[in-house]
Amino acid sequence: MEVYCIDHSKPCCTLCATVHHRKCEQVVTIDKALCSIKKSEKVRNLVKRLRESNENLDEILQKREQNIKSFEMDIDIVLSEIGTLKENLIKHVDRLEESLRDEINNSTKQVTIKMNDEVTELSSLKSNFINWKNIFNACIADGSELHCLVRMEEILENLPKVEKQVSKLTAEIEDTAISFDPNDLTSLGRIIIKRSTMKRPKGMRKVNFHSGKVKLLFTIALPDHGKQVSGVFTHDCILLSNFNNGKIVKYDNKGAHIGEIKMSKKTSDLTNVYDWTVAVATNSTQIHLINAQTLTLQKTITANVTIYGINFIDNEYISTDPVNFSISWLDSTFKSIKTEKSGTVVYFAYFNGKNDYIYKESNYSVKRVSSNDTFTYRSEVNPYTYGVDFEANIYVAGFASDAIHQLTPTCELVRIIPFSTFAAKPGTHLWVLRFEENSNRFLLTSFNSGKVLICQID
Repeated sequence: MEVYCIDHSKPCCTLCATVHHRKCEQVVTIDKALCSIKKSEKVRNLVKRLRESNENLDEILQKREQNIKSFEMDIDIVLSEIGTLKENLIKHVDRLEESLRDEINNSTKQVTIKMNDEVTELSSLKSNFINWKNIFNACIADGSELHCLVRMEEILENLPKVEKQVSKLTAEIEDTAISFDPNDLTSLGRIIIKRSTMKRPKGMRKVNFHSGKVKLLFTIALPDHGKQVSGVFTHDCILLSNFNNGKIVKYDNKGAHIGEIKMSKKTSDLTNVYDWTVAVATNSTQIHLINAQTLTLQKTITANVTIYGINFIDNEYISTDPVNFSISWLDSTFKSIKTEKSGTVVYFAYFNGKNDYIYKESNYSVKRVSSNDTFTYRSEVNPYTYGVDFEANIYVAGFASDAIHQLTPTCELVRIIPFSTFAAKPGTHLWVLRFEENSNRFLLTSFNSGKVLICQID
């Protein structure tokens, strides 16, 4: 191998370079490609990525094993409670006790099998990372530069698929507990098996959201001079709405254009609903449901309120109407359930639940409302723009701001992040800041230009 194609990340011979890579723009000699490869940032990042993935899997496995132990201890506690209660019963306690024991055995058998299956599958996935880690460390220590390059590209090619399998599996894992609800002598009581979402790392990479470090990944420039651009991440793609021409434009996760669909009205906002279905608001009573995979219109629904900004959570839609200063909760058919008023124009609201949301309270403040309390942050002028990461940190930017204000979940200032530290502003006025689910990536759009920044917290 004498040549390395940077465009395809592949080493090749002179003949292959001539036949298959003659149109590639970045083809260099193999000596140049191998120069200091072991000390390159790409190698360091891969080593760090493999180490962090391994550490995260260790943490997940430990939680699984702890839950199995606590689950088995809970079973013993329940059986002990049943035995204690038995002593206070008279005639038919033996029959009832036996019935309850049978119920426990039948109820917990499948649960235990499922948890052990999850541990087996996680262990299998972890073995991939251990194997890659050992192979790559050996390459760095004893292998040639070429061997190291080939192995690195091989691992990087397969890594996203395995990481996706881990993310999918950990998202489906539930912590399980068992308890006993005592009753009268008719049945003694009932066995309760409770499932809850396991606390786990969000994704495979650890992120320090309080580092203050923001990195610009790439910039998307919408055609036709986009205005009032909104957007969402969906299925490793990016959907952007252009109010100027009523189009929804789709890009891949590296910013390459995939396709677009034009709506009958101007598009003001969009939200993920389920699977590939996305709801598109039009600053009117008309809502479009589209298939984001095929970029086709599924149906158009007429609501009984005007909708500019839109969210979908817990099988309900929540909308904003800047003209009427209102936030409305709608059922799945877009009929209004309730409406609340803001003290000023509100274009967008962020919802973490039906009763947990953030909105523009005044021209100088944003407010977070939760089921337990309310919190307010006062600083930025016209704070239309706000997003929330997966650790519940809040990000606020004023309409004409030169910085992003990072807040705690209780709206206390963590730091101010100037745009000058990571990118030029997408336009003179900011519009939408929205995070990808369970990710450190976010998009930032402009009111008066078609530029969209795709950034990440490092």
